[in-house]
Formats: sequence, structure tokens, C-alpha cells
Amino acid sequence: MRRLSAILGRGCASYALMLLLLLSPQLIEAQVKVTVSTEIISQRGRKMYVHYVKKGETVYSICKAYNISANELQLENPALSNGLKEGQILYIPVSPKTSSQESSASDGNKQTTGKEVTQEGNETEGIVNVQDGDVPYINHKVRWFEDLDDIAKKYGVSKASIKQFNGMTSDRLKGYKVLRIPQKGTITPGEDIVTTDGTNTSTDLSNGNNGNNNVSTDYDYDGFKQMPSIDTNRKRVVSLVLPMNAGGKINGNYMDFYAGALIAATQLKEEGANLQINVIDQGAGRSLESILNSDELLSSDLIIGPVRSSALRVFIPVADQKRIPIVSPLDASADSLLDMSSCFFQAPLSQERQNEALAEMIVEKSRELSNPNVLLVFNRNHSKDSASAESLKNILMEKGLYVDQAGYVDVLKGMKKTKDNIVIAHTTVEATAIEIVRNLDIQMIEGDKVTLFGTPRWKGFETIDMNLLFKYNLTLCMPYNVDLQKPEVRNFIRRYRALYKDEPSANSFSGYDIFYFFGRALTNGLYECMKDPYNYKALDYVQSHLLQQDMLQQKFDFVKSPQGAYVNRAAFKVLFNQNYSVTSE
Repeated sequence: MRRLSAILGRGCASYALMLLLLLSPQLIEAQVKVTVSTEIISQRGRKMYVHYVKKGETVYSICKAYNISANELQLENPALSNGLKEGQILYIPVSPKTSSQESSASDGNKQTTGKEVTQEGNETEGIVNVQDGDVPYINHKVRWFEDLDDIAKKYGVSKASIKQFNGMTSDRLKGYKVLRIPQKGTITPGEDIVTTDGTNTSTDLSNGNNGNNNVSTDYDYDGFKQMPSIDTNRKRVVSLVLPMNAGGKINGNYMDFYAGALIAATQLKEEGANLQINVIDQGAGRSLESILNSDELLSSDLIIGPVRSSALRVFIPVADQKRIPIVSPLDASADSLLDMSSCFFQAPLSQERQNEALAEMIVEKSRELSNPNVLLVFNRNHSKDSASAESLKNILMEKGLYVDQAGYVDVLKGMKKTKDNIVIAHTTVEATAIEIVRNLDIQMIEGDKVTLFGTPRWKGFETIDMNLLFKYNLTLCMPYNVDLQKPEVRNFIRRYRALYKDEPSANSFSGYDIFYFFGRALTNGLYECMKDPYNYKALDYVQSHLLQQDMLQQKFDFVKSPQGAYVNRAAFKVLFNQNYSVTSE
């Protein structure tokens, strides 16, 4: 709904831009030739090409190649109202004419032919060819509510076959948008699957890091390039840009971040990584320009920082030109910079990302219930809470879950004693939260009939009745959470105490999480794979194998945003259980 409103609001400017592109012969002459994609998925029962925009392509040249109008392209890709960008992903309907042209072209290239398998009613299609005989498979688009058991049962194949065929090392589906499902009986778990170039599907780049570094090389998409050579023993340089001496005095927060990063660097070294750290003090009287032109920065394989989005805005274009991955470690507002580079990684969750993660948890809970009663409670007089609640409501609608009633505390009168109630108390104000919980209790509804969702601020509330939070199964969506029961958390605390004779702060945990996660990804090929923005095979490897891991205080699950950069979308689910325990997932 929000995207549709945005399209209608920008309609005149959007169509004017398209008209200019369609009528200007100078622009037409400058366009590069567009190659029709061979990657096809299905959306809402319609076959769609997945097209990655290359430099020099225009709306006109893309429409001409795929035989569709600019209006059709705009309707399928609302983000075009903000302009066409290099690296952008477009979804284009498969027309009979374009499909036949593609088939004719394929007939002239026998090495890419293979069996195609489709199933009526399933959103699937695909081709593959292997050296030891054709192995037909089906492309399955992964839905948010599916797990590997569901998919295996649907197609009548084993989980092990799916995992082996896709180079998966765990049952987690995060990061997988499409899975290749081998036709029943064609793959026996334990067999090696061989690609058209004769290479084995699984290349072990494991460096002792929890066994999560198996790299799938089983890609058979036309136009994909070869995986770059990755030497896990090569020395890699990490530049850590922090305002250590901001305002002429040591900043304790950033020193804590650096202290945590040093422990991560030591652990990576123990695991076999070869990393060199350049610490660049942004607050030591140096101008941003002098840092940007320094050899220590330009010779980096990875840049972590600067901290503030204002400084990141200056650094990102330089990193993009050199194709150096650059990480925003602490500033959630840097979400506004996603359109600046496809090498940019936004680690903290903005309010919108938190709402998206919360919405997934709410929808997941709703699926466990039969016809739940959903109430959204917020204070209309608090502008930030009100705007965030409206955003959450829209996200829930996009995911197919409708809010029955929304408003202030009086909407709790709409609770049903005979139904399962989901109460979303979307407020950051402790007084409002107390009022909501008290009114919940006044309704005299059994705790088993209520699931209460709050905001991260609730964990720090001191005057709220904790008994009621446990009674109503409070669930929090937390961008940061430290579980002291985890052995790895306790080990970190022991190491920190031994080294610094102090207790780790939240910034200490962040320094460890950010440096370990990206240091590990760097060791296993992040820099090499990001060098070429058009090497889709390498970028697919980055997405599938380097960008997901649960750390001490933060979860990481990076996905490529519509703007081109990578954003983290993972959060902890913290549960207040009726047995008075608090657990996190």
C-alpha cells in the first residue's frame, strides 16, 4: 500500500522521465545492449525474469529487450519512481515473444541446454545440466513461513538432497530466496554433484570458524562469472575509523568498541586468519579529506567506520570507487545512505528494520493461533510512537495480517475472552506501558489468551509490574541482547576482565561482534567477491555464505536492499515466560 501511494504521488515526474528516455535519440544511441536474463522465478502465479541492471542500461533499452512498455515495467517495479540505478534488481513479466526469442538464442548454444521441469500450480521452473548426466530440478521461491521440512515434504525429496544440491551446511533458510529442488530420485545424499565445468560443488574454505564456511560453486546460470581465487592465508588489512579523541579527550565509548575488536582480532588469529589492523583516529585533529587520501585507508581490504552517518556520507564514495567493503557499525540513521554504494553494509537496525523484524514475529505467532484478535495500542499524542505504530500496521498488512483495532488504551475493550488476543503495545514511554498493562489486567482475561508485544525500551523499565509481563507472555523484538547463559558470552567476559581489569560495556560487545563477523567474512573472500559488481556468482556466494551469523550481542543477516547496499534485518526474540523465566531466540 505504501509503495502504491508513492507511485501515484510521483506519477507525473515518473512518466515525464520515461517519456524523455523513450523519445531521446541521443540517449538511445548511448545505451548498451541488454541481454535477456535466464533467471526466472514466479510471483503470484506469473513467470518473471530477474534482471540485474548494468551500467549504461536505460529504461528504454530494457523495455526493448524484454518487449514490454515503460508503464508495465514501472508497475512491476515501483522503486523505478526513484530512478534507475546500477545493480538494481528488476522483475519483468515473461512475454511469449521474449520467451521465444530467448529459446531461439539458447538453441544456438548447446552447452547451456538441459531438462526443464515444471509443476502445475507451483511457482517453480528451472534448468540444469551436469557432466554425469542431466539432473532436472525445480526452482522454489522460499516463503517467509517455510522451513526445510515443509519444502522437502512438498516435493517428496529428502532434506539432505536439497541441502547437498544447494551447497547448504545447515537447515537455516535465511539468505536463500530461491532453492533448487532436485527431481525425486535423481540425487542420493552423499553423491558429489558436478557442474558443467567439471568442478565439485563444495569447496571447503573452513578456517576453523564453526564449520560454516563451505562454499557452493554449483551455479549454472548463463552470464555468471567464475568465482574469484580466494587465498584464506593472504594478509588482509582492516581499517578501523573511530573518533577516539573527539573534543580533545579520550572517548570511553569508542575505546570500549576498540577493546572488544582487539579480542575478536586475537580470536580470529587463533583460528588461522591473517589480519592487520589500521586504527585511524578520526578525532585527533585530522580532516576527513586527509584520511580519505591516506595510503593506510586506500590500501584497506575492509573499512569499519566512521561511526556517524555524516562522516560515512563522505567516506562511502571513495570506498565505492575502490570497491572496498565499508561498514556502518553503530549509527542506525545511516540507513539513509543505502543508495550510495553496493559495497556498503549497514549493521545497526533502523526503526523501520526493527518494525519489519517485529512484524515477522507477530505474523509467526498469528500462524500458531486460529483466527486471532489483533489489537495495536499506542499513544497518538507521542509523535514518534504514533508514526512507528502506523508504519508497523502497514508492514503487517503487507504481510497479510490485518489489525482488528488500533488506538489508545480504550481499544483494549475489544479483547475477546473466547479468542486468542495479540496485543501490540507499541510505545517507548514507561508511563504509557504501565497504563496499558494495568488495563490488560482489568479485562480479567486469562493469561493464556493473551500474547503481549512491547518495544525494546520495555526491558529497561523499572516501575512496571513485572508479574504482569510474565502473566501475559511479553515478547520483545531486540536489536541487541546479551544472554549470560551462553558459554561464548561468558568466555568473552572472562577474556575482557583478564585483559582490561574492567567489565565489558554494550560498546565492547559491539566491537567484538562487528570485527569478528566482518573479519571472518573478509578472510573467506568478501573483498575478492565485492571487487566486480557484475560477478553475480561471487555476489551470490557472499549473500548465501558470508552474511549470516549469530554473535554475542547482535544477530547478523544481511540482505541486498532495493537501493543496492546490504542491510541487516536480524533481531532477537526475547520471551517472558509464565514460569518466570526469560529466554531469547
